[in-house]
Amino acid sequence: MTAEKILDQFWKQEKESETSTEKFRIIHTAAKLILADVRDIQYSKDFYPTREVVGDLEENVNYLPASLILFPQTLMNKKNETKLKTAMMQAMRPNILIPPLQIGFGVQLHHFHGSRAIIDLLHSLGFCSSYHEVQCFEQCAASSQGTDLSGVSSDSVIQFVADNVDHNLRTLENLGTFHGMRIIGAATLSEKLSRLIRRDTSVTALQTSILGQITVHFFSSSKSEISLKYEKLQDFRFEDITKKLDLLGKVSWPLRTPAYWLVWSDANST
Repeated sequence: MTAEKILDQFWKQEKESETSTEKFRIIHTAAKLILADVRDIQYSKDFYPTREVVGDLEENVNYLPASLILFPQTLMNKKNETKLKTAMMQAMRPNILIPPLQIGFGVQLHHFHGSRAIIDLLHSLGFCSSYHEVQCFEQCAASSQGTDLSGVSSDSVIQFVADNVDHNLRTLENLGTFHGMRIIGAATLSEKLSRLIRRDTSVTALQTSILGQITVHFFSSSKSEISLKYEKLQDFRFEDITKKLDLLGKVSWPLRTPAYWLVWSDANST
């Protein structure tokens, strides 16, 4: 229903005599107007919101229709009202919209805690996207990146970090076990990249793992003799000045009194 039809019905209805009844009639009409504006906006789920859009409050406000921006301004401050309005939009059109704050918060929760239960609970309360949507975003992001180290110049330093994970190893039948290893590359002096991530629900974890697969090469030592040339080092030999001393001399030699100590002792005694 369009805004014109909603307003036309509102004015054609008889005005209620009681103030409370008339108040709820106005609020109900305002809610229908906001819902109509949300439904009229054309959204695309082909791409996920970029990092800049998720982290910019003004960009999140621009994502909303004007009527939804106006309504909660009298209820709370700007920062909190943006969160409320994006949650309302997701609740009104859950299968059409991907609000930046919702998907950004869900990805951050999964990165910090890795808990499906937390994401599902907050999604049911309207504060973040679903766990399925978070997984879809991560797989699409990994597929779009691949193993290409874009934004890294020849002056950059790249450090590769690898770690393994084991799951359900101690089983009686040796089934359902998992062993995996992942490698990431951390680069300094690299540029911040801002790219659109295409949303593709058909991307699977298997496809992502194949895309980032690294060929393992086993080391084999060469049996051929390595031709190395070594420079001749100078032979430093020193003559042992104590080799002609007898046993008594060798014992007393380290305990000898320095001459300057004898001179200083004589000077003090006189």
